[in-house]
Amino acid sequence: MHRADHPILKFESMTTEWNKYDKFNDTELLQHQVIDWRWLSEIGSKEEVRELLGQRLINALECIET
Repeated sequence: MHRADHPILKFESMTTEWNKYDKFNDTELLQHQVIDWRWLSEIGSKEEVRELLGQRLINALECIET
C-alpha cells in the first residue's frame, strides 16, 4: 500500500521511509521571523544586534520569500 494523500511523496507502508514521513506529515511550517530594526533602534540596540549577527545572517533573516 502506498501513501495516497501526498502528491509527490509516496512510500510503501511500514518502511523506514514511511515511518519518517509519517512522523513529520502533520508538522506545521514555522512562520518566517524577521528582525524589527525600528524597535531595536528605539531601545538603542540596533548596532549591537547588527554586530552580534553579522551581515550574512542579517541578509538571511531579511528574506522576504515564504
